[in-house]
Amino acid sequence: MIRSGKLAHKGMGTLNKTAGPGLIFRGEGLTLVLKALGEFWTLLKSGAGMDLKIVMVG
Repeated sequence: MIRSGKLAHKGMGTLNKTAGPGLIFRGEGLTLVLKALGEFWTLLKSGAGMDLKIVMVG
């Protein structure tokens, strides 16, 4: 979905206070979070639950 352009990179963000920053991608009603080295972290529904707690950094 990233390669096809359906998800756009929005920057770095954290899911909670203890987690390090991850790469945030959004689009198609989804939020994809990858670890800093590109490993899968989680896939969330945009605008709901944990997605609302993402804090963008840098």
